[in-house]
Amino acid sequence: MLNAIINWLSKIKNYIALFSLLAFSLYCLSLNTGEKTNILRKKTFSLYAFFSYQFYKIYDYFYANEETKDLKKQIAKLTLLNHLYKDYAYQNQELLKAIKIKSEISYDLIPARVSSKNIDKFLTIFLILFFDNDTILPAMPVIGNEGLIGFISETFSNSALVKTYQTKDFKIALKNQRTRIEGIAEWNGKSLVIKNIPLSYDVKLGDIYSTSEFSSIMPAALPVGVVKKIYADKSGIMNIAELEPLENLDKSEFVFIVKAKKAQKINDINLNFYDKSNSQ
Repeated sequence: MLNAIINWLSKIKNYIALFSLLAFSLYCLSLNTGEKTNILRKKTFSLYAFFSYQFYKIYDYFYANEETKDLKKQIAKLTLLNHLYKDYAYQNQELLKAIKIKSEISYDLIPARVSSKNIDKFLTIFLILFFDNDTILPAMPVIGNEGLIGFISETFSNSALVKTYQTKDFKIALKNQRTRIEGIAEWNGKSLVIKNIPLSYDVKLGDIYSTSEFSSIMPAALPVGVVKKIYADKSGIMNIAELEPLENLDKSEFVFIVKAKKAQKINDINLNFYDKSNSQ
């Protein structure tokens, strides 16, 4: 082993001597502070930097650049797969919630998926797609995994427009699940509120409101919202309850159409007028 090392060193001794002398020369140049030496040193290092840059540029083009491209490609694929799996996990959770909702509600429900949304504080509309052969009619309620979304306003072939609770003229008859107190909820451009609540009425924070049997369009017991704020109106003799909707429209993806009403023209429907002939 030792003889092999000695033989190898003897073969490259000239190269070792050359690099040693070059290193010694550079060291001597670094000790010399003369003006001409400084100029030579600058030119030498500039020349070295130029050739070094060109060498690595060529290397990157033929080798490192390809490796970098492959790595970036793999990273992009993994990132897309990661987001795809996250989306699958989220959809799985939403579908499990939807299955639970369908099993708990006695009404006939038609599953649908939100195709597009027009989110606006005064007029939020959904376009939904469904693949059921049953007839979908205007005025049919639409619910999400947590609660009421709105009602069908217009139908097409395997699709429909949904007018959500986040609409300026949206009004609906509700009932407090705890105290059974009735009220009319409406969208004021910022939140869902119930006005004209007498001060003596037992309404507390956290109370849940659902659709009332007195609604002329909605079937009873569809969850709508929870009371998050109570305050007096301008007259000081009535309270206003601000509801936090149970269904978040920004996150709604899978929905159900509730088959609970007969065919009606949506323009003829008064959402808060109690008509015994039409109530269910």
